[in-house]
Amino acid sequence: MLKYECIYHYKLNSFLNAHFVIEEYIK
Repeated sequence: MLKYECIYHYKLNSFLNAHFVIEEYIK
């Protein structure tokens, strides 16, 4: 369970980071 949560959190962070990078790139 803990391992799965780590993977989910990591993927969520990757998605948020990618979104932030895209927002910065558009500016």
